[in-house]
Amino acid sequence: LAANLSENSIAGLRRFLNEYPLDREPGSRFEYSTVGFGALGICLAEKCESGSFEDCLRKKVLAPLEMSSSVFELPAALQARFAGETLPKPRAEGPNPFNASGGLISSAHDLLQLVSANLDAKSRPQLAKAITLSQQTDPNIKAFAGSIAGLGWFALESSKVYFHSGIGSEFRAFIAFDL
Repeated sequence: LAANLSENSIAGLRRFLNEYPLDREPGSRFEYSTVGFGALGICLAEKCESGSFEDCLRKKVLAPLEMSSSVFELPAALQARFAGETLPKPRAEGPNPFNASGGLISSAHDLLQLVSANLDAKSRPQLAKAITLSQQTDPNIKAFAGSIAGLGWFALESSKVYFHSGIGSEFRAFIAFDL
């Protein structure tokens, strides 16, 4: 769906969502949605003091988790540390609705900070409730072969192994942990 958007802006996403004809009842089946994450990012930004998804994520999640190497644009000083095949393309000027669905670039250290917080949510009291909620899954929501979907993670059906990947045309990552 994201490829069908005429412009990479919040206004463009809103227009697209208003005009898109639904082909099924919402909630009738699971489908990963970049557009859905974009819409969620817009809603979260509207709830934040700054009105910016990026600023809100930095203040409410990245800073408390001490994820200081996670950025939305890779500055020149960090480009030498980038391990991918090609550097991420610069994002559009202004708020990008798709930053909520793959705009974040993180280091291995920062991903380990995220996993560590998920393994021991009580160690991060200000985020403990959100971390616990992100691990909720529904056995009726089948995601991929042998996995179910949750609020923030996918999980293997028969265990407490949680995972998420950022495998797409512009990003590549995979993290998992076993509670």
